[in-house]
Parts: sequence; C-alpha cells; structure tokens
Amino acid sequence: MNGVEYNRPARVYPGQLPSGEITMIAPPTIPQWPKGVAAWLPFLMPVIGSLGAIGFVFIYHNIWMMVFGIGFAVCSILSGVLMWWGQRRTVKLQYKSNHEKYTKYLEMQAEKLQEITDKQRAFQDVLFPDVGQLVEFAKTRQRVWERRRTDADFLHVSMARGPVKLCCPIRFDAASNPMLDFDPLLLEQASALVEAYEHVDDAPISLSLPSVGSLTVTGDIEEVRALVRSILTQVAVLYAPNDVQLMAYCEGNTVEHWSWMKWLPHCHWGNGLKATSGGTSLCYLADNPVDFAAMFEEQMLPRLKRIGRPDEALQDAPNTLAEPPHLILVLDRLDNPNRIGEIDIADIAGYAQQAGITIIHIADASTQMPSWVQARVCATSAFSYEELRFDGRRVTDGRPEQVDLATAETVARALAPLYINERKSAADLADTVRLADVMGLDVLEAVSPESMWRLDSHEDLLRFPIGVKIDGDPLVSTSKKRPMAAWGHTG
Repeated sequence: MNGVEYNRPARVYPGQLPSGEITMIAPPTIPQWPKGVAAWLPFLMPVIGSLGAIGFVFIYHNIWMMVFGIGFAVCSILSGVLMWWGQRRTVKLQYKSNHEKYTKYLEMQAEKLQEITDKQRAFQDVLFPDVGQLVEFAKTRQRVWERRRTDADFLHVSMARGPVKLCCPIRFDAASNPMLDFDPLLLEQASALVEAYEHVDDAPISLSLPSVGSLTVTGDIEEVRALVRSILTQVAVLYAPNDVQLMAYCEGNTVEHWSWMKWLPHCHWGNGLKATSGGTSLCYLADNPVDFAAMFEEQMLPRLKRIGRPDEALQDAPNTLAEPPHLILVLDRLDNPNRIGEIDIADIAGYAQQAGITIIHIADASTQMPSWVQARVCATSAFSYEELRFDGRRVTDGRPEQVDLATAETVARALAPLYINERKSAADLADTVRLADVMGLDVLEAVSPESMWRLDSHEDLLRFPIGVKIDGDPLVSTSKKRPMAAWGHTG
C-alpha cells in the first residue's frame, strides 16, 4: 500500500478536574444602633443619680455637700458619655476588623477560584485543541488519531467558544437570608466575585455528534461552512478512519468548498479503486445522485440493514462482528433536502442516530431547515444551539468555531499519506467468523454432503461464501462468466 504506515499513539489525557461545591460565606452585617428612647437609656441611670445628688444640696444647704453633689452629677454624666463613646468605638473597631478579615477572605477565595479556572482551561485545552494546535498535530503527527470509539467522549467536538459553567458550582449564602442587612460594599464585592468566576469565559462549547442523528447549521453561508470545516477538521485529526468516515454531497458550484476533503483518509473507499460515473477515482464526495447512490449502497445501506434486522436475527448473528465506523454525512444547501435521487434522506434521518450516522445539513436561512433534523445551530455573531425536543439542551451565547478553506486543506494534505495497517490492528477473521456461520449452518455434524452436491443452475457454479459483510450477510465469491467450451482442466 502506498503511503506512510502510522501507529496510533496512546491518548493524552488531561489532569483531574476539580470537583465539589464552593461555598461563599456571607459578608458581615451593618451594626445596628439603638434608635428613639432606647438610644438614651445608657444616660438614664447617671442622670437619675445626678438628680439625687443635687437634691441633697438643696436639703442640707452645705457648701461641701453642694460641691460633692455637683461633682457627682458631672461625673455621672461624663461616665454616661464615656460609656456611649466606648460602646460605639468598640463596635466600629469590631466592624473594621470584620471588614478587613472578609476582604482577605475574598482575596483567598479569588485565588482559589482562579486556580480552579486555570485547571479547567487546561483540561479543556487538552480535550478540545484549537485550530492552531490541530494544524501542528497534523504536521508533526503528534496526537494524530489518538482517540478511540471506546472513549466516553467519542466524537465530542467544540462547536463554539463562550461561557461555560465552572466545574465547581459556587453557592453564596447571602442570598439565603434576606432579613439581614449586609455591608453593601462587601456584598457588592462578593457578588462580583461570584459572577466573575461562576463561568469560564471563551471556553469550548462541546457537541456530541453520536447523540445527534441530524442537525442543521444556519446563518451566513461562509460562517456556516467555516464551522462545519472546523468540526470535520477536529474529527479528522483526532480520530482514525477505522473509527470515523466522512462523506459529503453538494450540488452545483458548492463542490469547490468541499474538494479539500478528497485528501482525507476518512473520505476514501476501502480499496481506493472504485470509480465514479465519470470514471475518476472515487472518494466519499458526490455532486450528483448517481455517485451518491453508490456511496449510499456502499456505506449507509449496510448500517441501516444492521439496525433493521429483527431481534432474533441479531441474536443469531455472530456477536464478534466488527462495528462499522461512525459515519458523518455533510449536505450542502440542497434544493430538496428530503430526497437525493431515489434515496429518501428524511427516512434515513429517522434511523441515523441508531445506525451510527450523523447528518449535518447546511442552510443559509432557518426557513430552509428540514423537518427531520434533531438539532439546530445558528452560526452567527448571536450564536445559538438548540436540541429540538422538550428537554433539549440550549446554548445562547458563544462565538462559533471557524476554520478557513486553506487551513482545512493544509490539515487534509498532512494527513493524506497516513494509513493504519489493518492486519496489525484487526483481529484474525478465523477467530471472529465461524465456517458454520458463513455457510448458514447450525451444526456441522448434521451436514449431508450428498444432499448438498447438486447444481441447480450454471449461475451457481463456483459461487461460495468466503466471509461476512458489515451487515452480517454472507460475502459470496463469484467467477466470471465464460462459454461452456472454456471449462476444463488446466495444468
């Protein structure tokens, strides 16, 4: 085989993501001073005592008693004033101390939240490399095709960049008790801190392609194509052709926007020898119904037949039958998105998710959205994503991912020569397909060769099963037809 044999590397996993809830304590409350009569109670006892001393002065008419009474009254009043001042000073000092402590607490929380944010960004950067990293991976062949279909995040791609919730939810206790008057300045600072860190800005907004059987991408057509190119580029760099295959169908002058895909190993027929109706080498790109029908028969029909079998047939089929790669089909602005030639796309879309197929339909206006799509992406400055069901996911803020045509072709050309040695990566067919299964027999011991040695017609001559196809049907070997006179012994 021409090309460069490539050994898939072990996947690079991100560090552990922090977890658990972050609780922000409420700020200190504002000191409440007594009002009205209660504000004068600290002076009441000294004043009453002073009046008693003055009474002794008028009763005894003694100069020393007068001096003592006036001095006692003055001291009592001064003690009341000092008591009032001391209490207020103590409260102010306590309030100042609490203010400083809470300010330091907010600074510590800000450092902790920033650390969590940095870890989450690093985590997401590993999972969702940006376009610059993808180009570098493709050129240096680092981390190329590192992900497998057995991964929990299989075919999770970034569709936009925007605010994403912090991995550790923040709970602010101040909101739980509206009866308390918190310090307004500290409350504002704490609320601003929570608001600043409850989301990670400009983070990847993920999309799980296997969970969406069909989606339409609308908006400005150039931005829409750039977003779809970004999704396909992520898939092409991180997933091998053994796990994901890519197909595209476009009409008219839209072909030039997807011709870069011809370089991707994910877009080629298994043997690379089949030809289109025009006689050229065929990859999984079509611009007419005839070529699309050929691709449909080769790749989509076997997947649909697998899920269309009754349960009994599935139970009888070999349980080691290899699962076909996930298939991503791009449809660019079709005149009739419900049908391509004789193929009913609307019917296929109903089984796409179950069959391991994701259909991405491109439109330049929401009015062109077909009825069979399960999700909708609006690739404009007002980005939005919506799953079209009652409990579907909604995203209303973000900046769509963009990859230009030149960058996509650079990545595709870098990946073009790579291939995986299927003999090394695949299991021995003798271990996965039994001869009895190939021949459609339950028990080999019960076979009667005499009853099987018969020829119903010359068309059945030298026709025998040699394996099992993707859909589980026998793969039959046939000889070329030739005149009866040509049959004979050779040696």
